[in-house]
Amino acid sequence: MATVPGTGEASPDEVASVKATTVVLSLGRAHLRPLGTRACFVTGAVEIDAVARPPTETMPGDALVVNEREAIALTGEPDAAGAARALGRVCETAIVTIGARGALGVQADKIVRSSAPEVDVADATGAGDLFAAAIVWGLRDRGLDLQAALAWACLAAGLSVAAPTALAGACTLDELLEEGRRRGLSPP
Repeated sequence: MATVPGTGEASPDEVASVKATTVVLSLGRAHLRPLGTRACFVTGAVEIDAVARPPTETMPGDALVVNEREAIALTGEPDAAGAARALGRVCETAIVTIGARGALGVQADKIVRSSAPEVDVADATGAGDLFAAAIVWGLRDRGLDLQAALAWACLAAGLSVAAPTALAGACTLDELLEEGRRRGLSPP
C-alpha cells in the first residue's frame, strides 16, 4: 500500500519489484502502478483537501474505494449513491463506505449495498484500510462477486472499530472467516 508522500516514497520500480497482482495506491500515488497490474485506489482528507481527482487511467479489474465525504468531494454529487454511480463511470468497480450504514458499490451501472455489523465503536482508526484490504482479498484474491466482497469487507472493518487501537482491531483471517460463518456469510 503506497499512500504517504514525502521522503522515502517508493519508486515505480520498487513497487513493481514486489510482483503483486493488485496494488493499493492513493490517488496521488497512481503513477506508482506497475504496468499491467490491477489497482485499488484510495484517498484521504489530505488529498481531498488538495483537490484530488478520480484516476484518469484505469483498467479492467481496478477498484476505487472512498468514503462518503471523499466520494461527494470527488464528484460533486449530493449523496453517496449518486457519487458511487458517477465514480462507476470512471473505474470498473467503485465503492463508497458509509460508516455504520455499511457500503455501496457499483459495477456495470448496477449498485449493491451491504450493511455494517452493529458494534460498540471504540476507535475507527484503520477501519478504511482494513476495508480496502478486504475488498482486494474478496474481489481479486478470492474471486467473490461485489455483493459478497462488500459483505466481507464491511464485516472486517466493522469488527475492527470495536477495539481501542487499529492494530488490536485487525482480526486474523481465521477469526474473520469464523465470524463470517457465525453471521451467515459463505466463506470463499
